[in-house]
Amino acid sequence: MRLENEEFQKIVLEQLQRLSEGQERLEARLEGVEGRLTGVEEGQQLLEARLKGVEEGQERLEARLKGVEEGQQLLEARLKGVEKGQERLEARLKGVEKGQQLLEARLKGVEQGQLRLETRIENEVIEKIRALFDDREVQNDRFENLEKRMERLENQVEGIAIDTRYLVTRLTRLEKAVK
Repeated sequence: MRLENEEFQKIVLEQLQRLSEGQERLEARLEGVEGRLTGVEEGQQLLEARLKGVEEGQERLEARLKGVEEGQQLLEARLKGVEKGQERLEARLKGVEKGQQLLEARLKGVEQGQLRLETRIENEVIEKIRALFDDREVQNDRFENLEKRMERLENQVEGIAIDTRYLVTRLTRLEKAVK
């Protein structure tokens, strides 16, 4: 099949027309793609800025985490110190508890000794007190007897004094009579 020049030109022109239309469509699409590409590039720049912010935040978080870890190590060291102190306190508390048990045992011994002493006092001292009261009764009886004897002796002395006065008076009269 052979085409003639005009037909050939017509076909070529049609093809060129289609190519031009396709190129226009491509250019229109390319402008849309370029617009979108610009948007993508701007988005990429924003993402890069945000990523940089995230990376900086991550670095700050890592620094803070390092500080937290160091603080945790310090706390663990302090906790070990507290635990050692608690162990020492527990040991001292055990010593105090043993001492308390010893004191309680000694107190029981003292209480038992006190009971024995009270019993002894009741048995021995009360008997001695009774003996003293009995002795006092005897002494009171003796004093009463002595008072009675003394009263009798006073009466006798009084009688002797009366007799002596009588005799002195008589002697004085006799001496006057003799003179």
